[in-house]
Amino acid sequence: AQRAIKVQELKPELEATEGPGELRLGVPALTRLYEYWVFLQVLVTASQRYGPPEGDGFAQLATPVRGNRKRLEIERGTTVTFPGPIHIAFEPDINTRGDGWMGIEYVPHPDPSRQQFGATPDVAVLDLSGGDGSPAMLIVDAKYVGREFVEHDAARVHEKYARMRLGGVPLVRNVLVAHPHPNLGRQW
Repeated sequence: AQRAIKVQELKPELEATEGPGELRLGVPALTRLYEYWVFLQVLVTASQRYGPPEGDGFAQLATPVRGNRKRLEIERGTTVTFPGPIHIAFEPDINTRGDGWMGIEYVPHPDPSRQQFGATPDVAVLDLSGGDGSPAMLIVDAKYVGREFVEHDAARVHEKYARMRLGGVPLVRNVLVAHPHPNLGRQW
């Protein structure tokens, strides 16, 4: 009996860890959770490549809740800056007026039937240092879709997100589609 009491005394009690609100929705929220996961993976990779983020860094992703706990909250437009400067944003608002995220201008498709007047890519990586002296941007769009839909979605995503400029200069160097399917990679 005494041994059972000791084991029980050593049993740690942990408070629940909270994630984004979408987590409570379960399977229907997998698409949204996958977008969060892709953004966080880009941040981890950037941290390994460029060093720790500047300013508020990762702390801005945590919202204090009861006690000493925090909840992951990634608001639309959340931007983490790394040395360079490299700006990584979650769902930045980019519009045709150029008054959205970082002053980037969205250039509508020349075909009127395919025009859109704004974009909110899942992840945008803006390198203002530009290796060749000009700024460059990488777009990553998360697609938690069936394997047979990846190619179609990738073509649509490229058409939508490749047309952006900063100060009148084309900016997007690559548009990537992140998906959960192994051994399925294409580069066009």
